[in-house]
Amino acid sequence: MILKEFQREPLRGKLLHADFYEVALDKKIEVSVHVELQGTPVGVKVEGGIVDFVTRELEIECLPTEIPDKITVDISHLALGKHLRVSELQLGANLRVLAEPDVVIAHVVLPRAEVAAEAEVAPAEGAAPAEGAAPAEPELIRKGKPVAEGEAPTEKVEKKAPFEKKEKEKK
Repeated sequence: MILKEFQREPLRGKLLHADFYEVALDKKIEVSVHVELQGTPVGVKVEGGIVDFVTRELEIECLPTEIPDKITVDISHLALGKHLRVSELQLGANLRVLAEPDVVIAHVVLPRAEVAAEAEVAPAEGAAPAEGAAPAEPELIRKGKPVAEGEAPTEKVEKKAPFEKKEKEKK
């Protein structure tokens, strides 16, 4: 028997209900198995990258008696910008991964703050960077009728306190 799902009492955490599958021991089944990363990549130690753990579970097909608790993957060989795909996994002959071979399990990337800083430094394609140029200011958006350059706005807005209006209305 394999546990299908279970329900717990929300406050005390006691088991309320459990559903099981009855399986034949000679027929292969499809199950989800947790992926565990092992080791510290070279790209993290030497090059200052970080590990991005993309795929945390894999669907596999195997006999019920051969279901692994977890799939342990060694990532200590990964350099900065390199990745580990499903096709590179070395599992037993009786286990078959159902995911596509090009699915990424983990890769080593630069931290996002460094990537953003590099993007600001690099000029956009086709644009020449201005020397000593200040950062671009945000565009102001005004309500009402658009005003062409060089013209003064036609409407005048006066701000009055609410009590001034009441006093004028009384007179």
